[in-house]
Amino acid sequence: MSPVLQSGQYVIAFTSGKVYSGALNDEDGMAQIGTLGFTGTTIGSVAMKDPIAGHTMLYSIDGTQELVVDVLGANVLNWRDRVATIGKGTLPEQCQLITRYLGRVVLARPQDNVEIFYLSRIANPLDWDFGADPVATTAIAGTDPSIGAPADAIRALITTGDDYLLFGCQSSLYVLVGDPAYGGRVFHKTDRTGVVGPHAWAYDEHQRLFFLGNGGLYTMAGPNDMPENISGRRMRGILDRVDLEDVKIHVRYEAFRKELHIYMTPDDESTGTHVIYSIPDNAFFLDEYQTGHQPTAAVELDGAEDNDRRIMIGGTDGYVRRWDDDETGDDNEEIDSWYQSGPIEGKNGGVEVLLEEIHGFPGSGTAATQILNDDSSKVDYYWFVADTPQELLNFGWDDAVTTGTLFASDAYDAAIGIRRAGGAHMVRVRQTSKTSTWSLERLTARFKEKGRRR
Repeated sequence: MSPVLQSGQYVIAFTSGKVYSGALNDEDGMAQIGTLGFTGTTIGSVAMKDPIAGHTMLYSIDGTQELVVDVLGANVLNWRDRVATIGKGTLPEQCQLITRYLGRVVLARPQDNVEIFYLSRIANPLDWDFGADPVATTAIAGTDPSIGAPADAIRALITTGDDYLLFGCQSSLYVLVGDPAYGGRVFHKTDRTGVVGPHAWAYDEHQRLFFLGNGGLYTMAGPNDMPENISGRRMRGILDRVDLEDVKIHVRYEAFRKELHIYMTPDDESTGTHVIYSIPDNAFFLDEYQTGHQPTAAVELDGAEDNDRRIMIGGTDGYVRRWDDDETGDDNEEIDSWYQSGPIEGKNGGVEVLLEEIHGFPGSGTAATQILNDDSSKVDYYWFVADTPQELLNFGWDDAVTTGTLFASDAYDAAIGIRRAGGAHMVRVRQTSKTSTWSLERLTARFKEKGRRR
């Protein structure tokens, strides 16, 4: 499965050399349209009004071919042929990146010159006659020295604000300010980081840019601000050690939960490492998908209904799926979800501590009532004890010194007495189910110092 895209109320998917389309909430699924398709797996698209057909089409590239998806006409057209027969100029060849900027289609990173970009005539993706009259709207080639170009391989095209196009390069950032036909120029922004891939970025509703860069996850508050690394040391070895040659990366924002979903799926379709970043909590969580569901494409839906403003993903099995808050399983398979806290030490690790009791509070209740409702179900806890924090990090589920159940009934859930001593403690809370969900407001523990560690 290659990129899944939303155009209006339609969803378009590229897979196995074919193109499929379907209405956003059509329960009958998606149907193949046309006979053309892509052979590549890194696909980009923009929706633009076609000057001949008079309605919006999806202009798409994969680095070797260029296609136009006409959803209303249920057809897939050859973009290069349309330019040659009913357009102007010649469509740039083998470009690997595409976006829309100031009413123009932008193509970049042709295989023979990865630092170059091109802009179509304003409002006309079929006109690539560079420098032709009227010059105010003419197509523009990034080879023009008066405009400037990035001095680094372009990896991502990111429109930011109304008058800025950010070039995410291999190890740097450049920005095009304004329209080159009106004096716009390319400026160098920073050498601190680049962007790791064409889909490795997203905006939140405040127009803050988030992207995966050379040193982890970055954010930029605005086009004039410098990037700030927000993952730091917390995701070392995960977000800052991505093998770009063998992994497809997608970063998408989920507005409902205020989360960034970072999908990193190997090209061989094996199990990937995926991360969720909670913006309100400034916290990272590892995410897992079962075999066949590894995300190879993702899109942020922007429908009118609440449930239509979620993330939709294309999986390695060729199916398109989206998040559904009402689902408790994954295609009728159990979901294994768990939370871990620790290692926990006393006085900076200088003393041994005795755990006396733990007390769980479900997310749907309060400390006063602790009454569960349908939003939370019982969960199991696992308590681990070791001499050092390093030992805990290698523990499996069977290494727990004690286990039990939280929220076993709808009544008040009293504290659970546990007497376990050690230099370092850790707890995990887990549920494996396809019929229920759970929520944890907090988990408190009472410790008692036993003496200096030896």
